[in-house]
Amino acid sequence: MDAIKRTVTTLLLVALAAVAAMAGVDVEAAKRMYEERDYDGARAAFQSILAEHNDHHEALYYLGRIELDHWDLDAAREFLERLVEVAPESAGYRLRLGEVYSQKARTSGFFMTKKSFAGKWKEQLETAFALAPELIEARERLARYLLVAPGIGGGDKDRGTRIARETVEIDEIRGRLLLAYAYNRTGDLAASDDEARRVLQANPDNAYAHKQLGLNERKRKNAAAEEHLLRFVKLAPENANAHVVLADYYDETGQLRDAATEYEKALALDPLLSEARFELAEAYEELEMGDRAAEHYEQLVALTPKHFQADQAAKRLEHLRRHGHPVANGRARASDK
Repeated sequence: MDAIKRTVTTLLLVALAAVAAMAGVDVEAAKRMYEERDYDGARAAFQSILAEHNDHHEALYYLGRIELDHWDLDAAREFLERLVEVAPESAGYRLRLGEVYSQKARTSGFFMTKKSFAGKWKEQLETAFALAPELIEARERLARYLLVAPGIGGGDKDRGTRIARETVEIDEIRGRLLLAYAYNRTGDLAASDDEARRVLQANPDNAYAHKQLGLNERKRKNAAAEEHLLRFVKLAPENANAHVVLADYYDETGQLRDAATEYEKALALDPLLSEARFELAEAYEELEMGDRAAEHYEQLVALTPKHFQADQAAKRLEHLRRHGHPVANGRARASDK
């Protein structure tokens, strides 16, 4: 009888181990789908996992990210708020929820709604920072909020700069990059240059130091910005944001064909960068390339129908289809505003 019990117990343990292993494979497979941008497959897989375990952290996290990537902010908010409820001590999860609140604050058309979500955003950043003050991402995000937000929204440039300065003691490279950003935001471009160049002394191929130097020169309206932003792209060719930053510079300076080229490269790396896609479509309108503009407006609506610019893109698309030419005076260039 004991032998039978031992055999049954062994078989049960093997079965449980197999189930656990299978569950792990399912999660890892779903994560791979997400990384490979098979969003439909990843969404279905994580929803299946969540149906079996309604507080599964990774399923909630990735479903939130998928919806955020596709600009369904309300759906993303639902998943990530649930996640923070079941895992309140995770600084990383709070940062992801903060991303949703940041976009809700940034894109809302109503002041009180903006203010409400800005408050929620800051609350998540402060909590993440308190939970994990050594986490560089938490320090960076809170400092950047404090440096950018107006006083009425909880901005505090002095505190943001102080957090950046303290970060140098934890991670010199990222700390100095954050401090360079802080000096840029407070208007001390010479000090920002100094911090970026200190990073380059330690790491000559640091792409983000060149980015900061380029942004400083752009703020000065100096042509030297292009050299640094080109260097940023060269050092980080697979970074879609690098191409967007360079495209924005070309757009601002009226070099629309170059801007279009860089926006196209960014979208090839990440098709869900809908703000960049909208800028690209507008650039094509100014270049009187209506077919190309229509193509990108259509893709924006198809890929991210809940994006805050989707309605405007649909209206531009309808105009192009009806009239066969770009919207007259579709926009003012950033440099003309």
